[in-house]
Amino acid sequence: MPATLSLVLVMSFMVGGFYIWVGSKTEALAQQIKEEEQELKVLRQQVASAAARWSEMTGPRRLQAALEKHDLEMNWPRADQIVQIRDMALWESNSSSLDVFTRVDRDRERLNVP
Repeated sequence: MPATLSLVLVMSFMVGGFYIWVGSKTEALAQQIKEEEQELKVLRQQVASAAARWSEMTGPRRLQAALEKHDLEMNWPRADQIVQIRDMALWESNSSSLDVFTRVDRDRERLNVP
């Protein structure tokens, strides 16, 4: 009988210890999640702020002012200055070859583009 009682007490302490350990781990993870959610909130605010600044910097008025400030004239590109990428996957697969102009000229000849 005393051995059985001892075994029951030891098992009870082990189960109680496990319960406390799981509870503390759960609380630690909950605290970590809370901190990371706060960090995520701050980062999202920073991204929104950066996007707003970028939008303001690249707006037509700001670009026009920058062009005037630096005394630059910009016109629309001529047809021979436009390069169109039709298949991005193909472009990326050939990106090791930097001979872009030869490929563009070859495509123009193949498509009969002046």
